Amino acid sequence: MLKVSASSESQAMDIKKAFIAESSSVGDEKNVSQSVNTVKHIVQDTKETMAAECSSSTDKKELSVKKSTMEVATEIYQKLATFIYSLTDKSSSSSVVKPPPVPLKKSTLLDVDRLELINSNLVGIYIIAQVCLVTFMICSCHAHYMRVGTLFDPVVYNIVFINIQSLFLAEFRLLLSTLPTLFIQQALASEFIPESASCAVLGVWESTWLVYWVALVSTSHFAWPQRVVLAVHVIILLMKQHSFMVTNNKIRQSHLKDGSPPSYESTAKVLDSDVAQTAASTSTNAEKDDRMFFLRNFTILHYGYWLAVPSLVYQTSFPQMPAFRPIHFAYYTAWTLISALGLYITLDHLIYPVMRDISINGFYHTFVYLIPGTIMYVFLVFLTVFEYALNAMAELTLLDERDFYDDWWNSLGYESFSRKWSTVVYRFLHKHVFLELKEYFNLSRPAAMFFTFTVSATLNELILFMVTGTFRTDYFRMITLQSLYIWTDYVMPPAKKSFGITGFWGGYFFGPPFIIIAYSRYFFEQN
Repeated sequence: MLKVSASSESQAMDIKKAFIAESSSVGDEKNVSQSVNTVKHIVQDTKETMAAECSSSTDKKELSVKKSTMEVATEIYQKLATFIYSLTDKSSSSSVVKPPPVPLKKSTLLDVDRLELINSNLVGIYIIAQVCLVTFMICSCHAHYMRVGTLFDPVVYNIVFINIQSLFLAEFRLLLSTLPTLFIQQALASEFIPESASCAVLGVWESTWLVYWVALVSTSHFAWPQRVVLAVHVIILLMKQHSFMVTNNKIRQSHLKDGSPPSYESTAKVLDSDVAQTAASTSTNAEKDDRMFFLRNFTILHYGYWLAVPSLVYQTSFPQMPAFRPIHFAYYTAWTLISALGLYITLDHLIYPVMRDISINGFYHTFVYLIPGTIMYVFLVFLTVFEYALNAMAELTLLDERDFYDDWWNSLGYESFSRKWSTVVYRFLHKHVFLELKEYFNLSRPAAMFFTFTVSATLNELILFMVTGTFRTDYFRMITLQSLYIWTDYVMPPAKKSFGITGFWGGYFFGPPFIIIAYSRYFFEQN
């Protein structure tokens, strides 16, 4: 009796092992058939062995146990065959089941992967927009060639691409000029510069650096397209330097108040909060180790990464993807170049010819003729910068959070548009201007908001000054007037928000042509 039970248990274990081994090795239809046949032979051999033992057995109780074991073996075979064959459809399509792609923590609203992941209806509209862009470029170049005999205007080509090598050299010099920011922080961290002088050093350096580059760009020999690139990068690097120094100053001062040296591990948690509240009692050796960790935050590589990452609010550590995605990087880089070419074609075929004849057509006709070109141009600026170029830089730096913009097309007024058009700039102004005004100057929310808009308008006016070389206040006055339109964001009832959106798009259509005429009319009339 014991012998029979041991034999039955051993055979049942063989069936179980075969089930585990064969079901885990399923890959395609051929492997499925082999798995079923293997298990079938094992079960068949078990049944034949038990049948022989049953025929030679005289004990009724022992015979009953053997028959029960045979029935169990047959049932196992039937269930196993059904299970393995149920995998045939899945295994036949692919021998290796790939895990689904890990989504980004925060992606842009028009990111194709995000739209497909949430099964959004905007996928088709977004693809149509891309197809329309390429179609517009082809048709516009074809029409220009048939009318003039060239794809592009040689005058515009010379304006855009003249001194391109000098532009790259100037960009390199601009980046190198920010290195003293790193050296200043190293000097403050090592107490070479006293902590009491940190704010004064910050203010003197930023103002000196800004005045130097504003004067250099506004009086340079570059054409206005190169000046646009340099002017925008000057303001971007000014914001990056300010955020880098202010954030590290607060981190260092918070540790000094706690009586402990700066620690990189604790400061890595300081993302959007003003000050990290950490207190630790450590020995002398541990304090030296903590200081070394903090000083590692001020290396050339770390600072270079901060300059490359598409963000204007400094963090000691940014959320990163697990690996570089070359296909996504190639996709965003390619579309950056395509949309940049679309910008050039729009400027060449739709904007420059109209402005060239401004002295003939007058203000009114020029304004009307510029509307289609400027609408196209602003839309392409959005795609080129916020959807493609910043995503390409995010792929290169492995940045995992990419909310570079919000649904600005649903803006009710200028206040919501200023938040949604570029959340990168908005976060900088919110943290380093709005919150600073409320905290250190005890301003009310409306007053802090007003001064924040003033700073934003001043920076934009500064860009236009570097581009044109003349100081005008047209754009500043337009932003001031638009700030009066902010109330629509708060008093507009939900059922009537379409009115606010309509008003916003009216400004979107008519504002850019006026800005272009106001700041370039003198140039075209003289030339």
